[in-house]
Amino acid sequence: GRLKAEAQMAHFEALVAENQYQAERLRVVGEVRATWYKLYVLGKQISTTQADQAQLESLIKTANARVAAGDAQPGDVLMATLELSSLQEQLLSYRQQMVATMAELNRLAGRESRTPISAPTKLDIEIPQWDHDLLHHIAMGAQPELNAARLRTTATRWGIEVARLKRRPDVSVGASWMVMAADPADMSPGAGNDAWTLNVSSTLPIWHRKNDAMVNEATRQHYAAHATEDEVSLRIDATLRDLWEQARAAQQTIELYEKTILPQARQTFEADQKSLVNNTVTFDRVIRDYRTLLNLELGYHRALGQLATTLARIRQTVGVDLLA
Repeated sequence: GRLKAEAQMAHFEALVAENQYQAERLRVVGEVRATWYKLYVLGKQISTTQADQAQLESLIKTANARVAAGDAQPGDVLMATLELSSLQEQLLSYRQQMVATMAELNRLAGRESRTPISAPTKLDIEIPQWDHDLLHHIAMGAQPELNAARLRTTATRWGIEVARLKRRPDVSVGASWMVMAADPADMSPGAGNDAWTLNVSSTLPIWHRKNDAMVNEATRQHYAAHATEDEVSLRIDATLRDLWEQARAAQQTIELYEKTILPQARQTFEADQKSLVNNTVTFDRVIRDYRTLLNLELGYHRALGQLATTLARIRQTVGVDLLA
């Protein structure tokens, strides 16, 4: 009976290890996806900054022409040149991050760090028709980490049974047979006959306090496993709630950028550019408009990457690749 209980406990511990492997696999897949979306954001940051560099160089030419005509101060040219140098510094930082991100993605894929990767240029991401209750329901049955906690609880329950069965005495029965070679000079009776040995031994557990302590230890391990299972369940629920709200906020931010913020920022920049020709606005105001538009464009691409990354984390937390 004790051997059977130990076999059951070992069986459930093996299932725990299998679910831990599945959880680690989900983590690696989630990291690959998140790093891939980070690569998209960095690529967009580089391309957007380069395009804005060309725009800024055009503004510098306009400022030089205005200074030559006496309609502007040399400080306007210096301001635009300083902004151009700041963009160049940002580009250096983005390119360094791009190289580091590619190396990390290759590491996650099990390849050499210098293996070339083409950064994605477009993300077609929309928030799926999910809700927190659906995600929670699926996660409670499919999340390997939670399944491992449940199986560990079952294994510790068998551990209690093993500790209880150790109160039973151990009885060992043995037999041995030894081939004997006859000595012709030995004339004693039975000389040369094979030797047989039978033995029986028993171990009696007489220290009940020791057995009680073993049962108590196994019981508390079972209670700890129960508490861990509850903690994992609550953590998954809280994580899904947080990720789902992040996804909704990112989707709303993207819509706000597309429908309101970016169109208005572009209109403001273009209007001030036209007014600059008529000397109705100052050059530093145009530079501020330009800087605001650049930051908003970068924020839009960050919001896209954030939404994609959050959806990848939701799939990782749920435990299955949910379709949209």
